[in-house]
Amino acid sequence: MAAESLLAGIKTTLEHVDAGTEKPAAAVPDESVLEELRAACGAFDMDRVDRAMSQLEMYRYERGGKLVEWLREQVNNMMFEEISGGRWPFV
Repeated sequence: MAAESLLAGIKTTLEHVDAGTEKPAAAVPDESVLEELRAACGAFDMDRVDRAMSQLEMYRYERGGKLVEWLREQVNNMMFEEISGGRWPFV
């Protein structure tokens, strides 16, 4: 119970921090960074994956934000095959 309460508090705090820091806008995610992420996942190179995701998550996108969210979820779950091969949703 205490751990759940602590996690809920951390989540709320992070949401407030995120709300106070506006990301710069971009039309769509950078195609070269997406290709780098795909290659990094294919090579199971976590350093490159982290760098590419950091670059993608620096912006608020007019189109393609759902893709970046999906990519983050796949990375968090170590689903590199989902990223490196096949079609991505939201494209």
